Amino acid sequence: MVVSRDVTLLQTRRLILGTFFRVQDAARMQEAEALLAKGRFELIILCQSLTDCDCQHMANLIRNLNPRPLVLALKDAGMLGHRAGADDEVAVATGPYGLLKKCAAMLNVDLKAKVLMAPHTIPTGSFAAHS
Repeated sequence: MVVSRDVTLLQTRRLILGTFFRVQDAARMQEAEALLAKGRFELIILCQSLTDCDCQHMANLIRNLNPRPLVLALKDAGMLGHRAGADDEVAVATGPYGLLKKCAAMLNVDLKAKVLMAPHTIPTGSFAAHS
């Protein structure tokens, strides 16, 4: 799941990550809460557009999940310190490929193997909720 307050960033990241993974997104905290209540996620991405309060709120929600998903925080160059509840961070400046690589590494997914899949097969991964 990708959580962001910026709808344009959210849509862009969904398109980029959706090439390799099943992605759900939330543009509001209430949406994120509802998605967390409905399903299980392996990775949650917290966008740099979220406030520290938003990140802390998500960290509190995620902490009680079993199994607990991994949390990746996206950071702007000027952001200091570790985002609440994040297992890892990636700078926005690394671009789309940097984000893909970080997600794949956290989920132990081989992006090259996914690229080599049959062209008619749409690769899916681990961002979508499991029923």
